[in-house]
Amino acid sequence: MSDKKHAHYTRLLELLRQEKEEDYRSFLQTVREKPLSDRVEQGYTWYPLNVLQTGFALGEKAFVIVERTTRLNEPHQLRAGQSVSLFTQSPHIEQPEKQGVINYVERNRMKIILNARDVPDWINAGQLGVDMLFDDRSYREMERALEKVLAAKGDRLAELRDLATPPPSPPPGGGGPHRAQPFMP
Repeated sequence: MSDKKHAHYTRLLELLRQEKEEDYRSFLQTVREKPLSDRVEQGYTWYPLNVLQTGFALGEKAFVIVERTTRLNEPHQLRAGQSVSLFTQSPHIEQPEKQGVINYVERNRMKIILNARDVPDWINAGQLGVDMLFDDRSYREMERALEKVLAAKGDRLAELRDLATPPPSPPPGGGGPHRAQPFMP
């Protein structure tokens, strides 16, 4: 791959990482840095919750089924497949959050597959809630794809990359006497 083509894809990767960082900063300002009552009102958080069931899912991951006790049937931002943080507001808890992924949301109930083998000890301490987390999966996939394109050598991906890479921009000042003419039928 030529240095110009390599620079093009490296720049795309840099821009993608900048976009991800800005998106994350915006998420923090919009969601995570707001007071709990605002997050609940805007549908980014369910609070307070009752625990309906706990257990173990495939892969020995713990799960929790919760039900919101206020704002019943109101719209919210939480969806299946989304990363969330199960938390407690109960005092004197050392690690008051556990991350997981929403397995399903049905009306006022939600099943969360925790990123842990055990249900947290504080699950019955009360004052439970679920916060939406920043989801960077699409950014990770785009980064992985660009890294594969950059690393491709002597295969179909390298061939497609070379065909799809835009030609270098003409130098400032017009680029010489052989300019492309527009197509006129």
